[in-house]
Amino acid sequence: DSVASRGLGDVYKRQEEIKHLNGTLQMLLTPSNGGSNNMIMGISKVYPKEIIEKHVHDYSDECFFVLQGIGKIVSDKKSIFFKKDDCVYIPKGTKHKIYNNTDEILTVLFCSSPLAPTKEQGHRKLKEV
Repeated sequence: DSVASRGLGDVYKRQEEIKHLNGTLQMLLTPSNGGSNNMIMGISKVYPKEIIEKHVHDYSDECFFVLQGIGKIVSDKKSIFFKKDDCVYIPKGTKHKIYNNTDEILTVLFCSSPLAPTKEQGHRKLKEV
């Protein structure tokens, strides 16, 4: 039964929350849970006063919707502050890092598409210069 043949009506539960970078990650839709072969979706939390270090998604566009908190995203070209109920779009190939400079957890619902050939290629860490 391929993912494409299942169609509308499937419901996917959050997977177990795991420690990831400077926060936590809960995947919702992935190829491994029978969701989509073309995108991933999940909930990411960034702990207070933490940073998601500079990285790039070489294969995927990414967007996230802010469920809770305030943050800042910095690319090589600009910085953007965001808050609850904002949606942020990050085109593929955009080097970026995310800051949570507040005392509360930053929580976002994210989606990336299309998928990289491997999980490891989907999120490439970059060195600071």
